[in-house]
Amino acid sequence: MKTTLYILCDQSIRIIIIIFICGLIGGIGNTFKERYCNWILLVKNVLLGIIAATTIPLFLNLVSSDILKNIYEDENKHAINYLIFSGFCIIAAFSSLNFLNTISGRVLQSLKEEIKELKSDNESIRETNKRLDSNITAITPISNDKPSVENRDMEKFKDPGYIEIISSIHNDENRFKPLDAVKNEVNMDNKEIDKKIEILKENNLVKEVISGEGEKAVALTEGAKQILE
Repeated sequence: MKTTLYILCDQSIRIIIIIFICGLIGGIGNTFKERYCNWILLVKNVLLGIIAATTIPLFLNLVSSDILKNIYEDENKHAINYLIFSGFCIIAAFSSLNFLNTISGRVLQSLKEEIKELKSDNESIRETNKRLDSNITAITPISNDKPSVENRDMEKFKDPGYIEIISSIHNDENRFKPLDAVKNEVNMDNKEIDKKIEILKENNLVKEVISGEGEKAVALTEGAKQILE
């Protein structure tokens, strides 16, 4: 464990040194390409070069490159990957302002796309739940001739997992709730939720109906409500 941690720290230190040196070299090169140069311009370009070189790990992540991953994981390819990484850092430092503007725009665009995708997914979930809810609102509770669970057997359903599922299904109007909505609310694996709901159904604590489109919905029986009391 200590050896692995030492190797990771050693590699991280090497990467930081490479970023600093390449940022310095690229910044100096960026200054020398100008027709006129002075100390103020040199210091400015060196600082911008180091900043630009520091963003290379982010850039590699954006383009899904495995260079850094190979440096940390593949013992046999350190040299070539260090050289490639150094090249990226020098290029970024040499064109620091343009590179920083480009990568900042890329990051902002990526964030906007992810936010848009999340909003789209949330809207889709809301529409699905609304449609399911409207389909099952008119469904009346189904009578069930199974015997209710005796009080002495009720204790096993006061497990936190069952309580979370029953609490999610519960509503004051005793309406059926879409099973997908329950799965979205309960912090549990879907297979485990299905398994527990089946056990609740077998013990006449939960009723289940299926809408015309095949979506399942569940509601509590009077016995299940006693568990929450």
